[in-house]
Amino acid sequence: MKKKIILSLFALLLFFSVGAVLGVVYITGTTSELKRLIELYQVEELRRSLIINIQTVQSNLLTVNTPFASDIDSIVFNVVKLEESANKCSSCHHPQNLVDRIVNMQSIVKDYETELSYFLTTGANADRLLKLKKNAVTLGDKLIEVTEHMSHSATTSLAEKTDVAMSNINYVKIILFATIFVTLLLSILVAIRLINSVTRPINALVNATRMITSGEYGASISYKDKTEFGELANHFNAMSAGIKEAYGNIQKEITERREVEEALRQSEEKFRTFFEMSPTGIIIYPIEASPLNKNLKFATFNSAFHNFLGYTREELAGLSIAEISYPEDMRKNMDLNQEVLEGKSEGYRMEKRYIKKDGELIWGYIHSTALRNSRGETSQIMTIMVDITERKKIEEEQLKIQKLESVGILAGGIAHDFNNIITSIVGNIALAKMSSGIPKNIFEILTDAEEACRRAKDLTSQLLTFSKGGAPIKKIASIAKQLKDAARIVLRGSDVGYEFFIPQDLWAVEIDEGQINQVIFNLIINARQAMLDVGKITISAENVIIDEQSALPLPGRQFIKVTIKDQGIGIPKEHLQNIFDPYFTTKQNGNGLGLSSTYAIIKNHDGYIAVDSEVGKGSSFHIYLPAVGTQLPVTSEKNPVLIEGDGKILLMDDDENILTSVSRTLITIGYKVELAKDGVQAINIYKQAMSSGPFDAVIMDLTIRDGMGGKEAVGKLLEIDPEARVIVSSGYSTDPIMANYKKHGFCSVITKPYQIETLSELLHDVIFNRI
Repeated sequence: MKKKIILSLFALLLFFSVGAVLGVVYITGTTSELKRLIELYQVEELRRSLIINIQTVQSNLLTVNTPFASDIDSIVFNVVKLEESANKCSSCHHPQNLVDRIVNMQSIVKDYETELSYFLTTGANADRLLKLKKNAVTLGDKLIEVTEHMSHSATTSLAEKTDVAMSNINYVKIILFATIFVTLLLSILVAIRLINSVTRPINALVNATRMITSGEYGASISYKDKTEFGELANHFNAMSAGIKEAYGNIQKEITERREVEEALRQSEEKFRTFFEMSPTGIIIYPIEASPLNKNLKFATFNSAFHNFLGYTREELAGLSIAEISYPEDMRKNMDLNQEVLEGKSEGYRMEKRYIKKDGELIWGYIHSTALRNSRGETSQIMTIMVDITERKKIEEEQLKIQKLESVGILAGGIAHDFNNIITSIVGNIALAKMSSGIPKNIFEILTDAEEACRRAKDLTSQLLTFSKGGAPIKKIASIAKQLKDAARIVLRGSDVGYEFFIPQDLWAVEIDEGQINQVIFNLIINARQAMLDVGKITISAENVIIDEQSALPLPGRQFIKVTIKDQGIGIPKEHLQNIFDPYFTTKQNGNGLGLSSTYAIIKNHDGYIAVDSEVGKGSSFHIYLPAVGTQLPVTSEKNPVLIEGDGKILLMDDDENILTSVSRTLITIGYKVELAKDGVQAINIYKQAMSSGPFDAVIMDLTIRDGMGGKEAVGKLLEIDPEARVIVSSGYSTDPIMANYKKHGFCSVITKPYQIETLSELLHDVIFNRI
């Protein structure tokens, strides 16, 4: 608006200034013309004075020598005045034609003066005076004529210029009146325009404010321009829209707050429902007092938590947190609570052991977080607890497996070397017993030595169950017969009785019979020792189907469940989690390998073993083994017998004692034997023998220290002779190749240490029956 006012006033001033300038211009021109007229009138007066002077001089001239004649001084004075009048007609005041006339007139004046001078100064001749007088009069008349003619022209020009000057004065008057009138008219229009520009937006603003006052929020002004009023209108519209939006937001906030209050009520109801129905334990307890207070009680807790601990709500409400917490974990729990109270953390997570009502220790994973009051201070701690007891059991199982694997790295090598030694000893004992004329007492000593070797073999079998990567050599069998045979053998001669609960339709299992026998023997021996050779052992087996939802760490499929239950002293709870650890034992003469090897064997069979025990009531071991749906093959059992043979045998081993003892044994029963210490030597010997007659069988050690073993050499040997009969032998009986020997090119397998009878039967089957 300020700009509009300034522009309007400036326009008025400009218009007025233009009129004033035009008036000044015309006035200036008119003034110049008037000044020129004044000068012309002055010149005209001079001209008139000139004519008067000429006429006076003429009169003086005509009256010379008459009574009316003037004196010479007067005539001279008049002539001087005539000259002065002629010279005052300055040529700068006239146009060129008039200037020329004035010059001509001045010339005539000069001549006139000359003639007068002649006339006045000549006195001798009257005729001459008359002539001079006549000449002077003639020039005077001519001068008067010229002067009058000039005066007439000047008068005409003066009249024209006077008319022009008066006309200009009239124009100036018109311009001045027009300027004043138009300026006044424009001033009125500008005033009306400015008043309208001020009152129209103000009226619009007043009307809009009245509408807002009446509750019509959002009322706007349609007025628009680029002045301050336009800006005010825009701001007012923005303010009105803001008021409308704010009012809407307030209404929305009120509605939302009501909805929030309702949602909060529903949420609180849902939380209470969730709190009570949650399958995880939820606990809230105050910490206004020191969180290190051991008598700190719960503020509230849900049903899952008190059911988790086996208490009723009323019973648990009367207990402190310390009374249901494992002491070591409680100390850590209180330290973490203190950090929350001091603002060092917003919460924490930890695994914590709780003590159930029956005294059992259970594991919970807790996530605790601070709850703050209106002042922002931590006033309570909420804890969510998840039962992880089963997970901890699985972790313990994994830990046992890791321990077994670490032991297996060492045990495999020891058992392999030990089996090589036993093989050599057993072979030499067999040779000694085959000698003729051996005294009876020596024969008995050798037999005892064989029995000692058998027990040593059992010990190495236990060690080999720990071998990492080892696999049992499985075949389909009935576990029922093994259970019955083991019980009869172990319990023979003791006061411990036994009973079986084994169904006729018990499924078959695919097992390594030697390893599973070891498991059953270990468990029955432990049961007998736990009962101090008094009581009864219950052995049961049943078909079970494990589904995917089972808590057992087993896949969903068919299993055989074997339970061996004793009436012994039981196992303390603090020992239960360690009984399957290698070298853990509570017996004075135990080696700690029985249950750990049992655990490893069952694990290698993709099974599971668990134990239930209560001090003073006995223990129950549960074994789960994968079942197969095939029918058991009919087999007949027999003890191995010594079979003499005839053929050519290539024996490869890196143990000098084995080469010596086994070769002597083979020669004794009729075979021809050549020896090799590694695969390279065996291949060269076999190549050389191809021309004279190949070997009937080859016995190869699976691994050779710092050399080519049987698993590398068998392929090269079969390239030389695809019909080669190669037997793999190893003291590392759990090597995967021993379980799947045919896939690697071997025709049969024999595990160290072996009896001479077993070796003779195997060679007979390989050479003559072509197995």
